[in-house]
Amino acid sequence: MISNVGSNVIEKGGRKIGFDLDYDEKDSSYNRIKSLVTEELKQYFRPEFLNRLDEMIVFRQLTKLDVKEIADIMLKEVFEKLKTKEINLSVTERFRERGVDEGYNPSYGARPLRRVIMRLLEDSIANKMLAREIKEGDSVTVDVDSDDTEDCCPVINTRCLHKLTYNSHCKGDIRSSDSERPVNNSHCK
Repeated sequence: MISNVGSNVIEKGGRKIGFDLDYDEKDSSYNRIKSLVTEELKQYFRPEFLNRLDEMIVFRQLTKLDVKEIADIMLKEVFEKLKTKEINLSVTERFRERGVDEGYNPSYGARPLRRVIMRLLEDSIANKMLAREIKEGDSVTVDVDSDDTEDCCPVINTRCLHKLTYNSHCKGDIRSSDSERPVNNSHCK
């Protein structure tokens, strides 16, 4: 079982945990935070419940670098899933950075990152596969516009080599650029 009880304590106290501290200072800061989180748990849960738990683990706050490494693992899983369908997927460094920026939340760990990857990558590709605009043998490259602001959706070339570009002026579905097949883009500006 995972709970966010005490995440506010970790966020406030976690600012003191960093690379500028030596190991002893980081360790004592972590122990102090762990103690505060344990006290907060006692306020939320009854003693009968807490006594049934074998162990309580207080995670250290993730850094942006940690989230980037987790993003690489999650993206690799998506690549492997698509490889079983004989679809070759790659993402640009700009897309990767956008995902990390949107998915980084020190209070909630990697869960927001999972949602970002699902929204920006998996859902868009799944919709294109259902529309048969991406199929076996295709290669797909995912990128973001250079002015990657606010909401985005993919812009796809529907030839053998697909390039998905997340365009900040489009909300909801997928917009096609330089496409051989028509795509519904009534929601795009």
